Amino acid sequence: MAKYEDMKKFIRQNFIETTSKKDRLHTCDILDILSDNKFLFSTSKTAQVFKSMNMGIHTNNCSIK
Repeated sequence: MAKYEDMKKFIRQNFIETTSKKDRLHTCDILDILSDNKFLFSTSKTAQVFKSMNMGIHTNNCSIK
């Protein structure tokens, strides 16, 4: 569980929410950013963490806007 808390802390510090529809990252881009920072999680686990933090809008193609 500590690894998820560390990931949540990283997300809070490095990702922002915006109201602009032009600002978005696809899940694969988010996974790359997290991987570059030693957070190795699956797509579904990463989406679950963002959902648990109430961050982003999760669409059918897993884009987080």
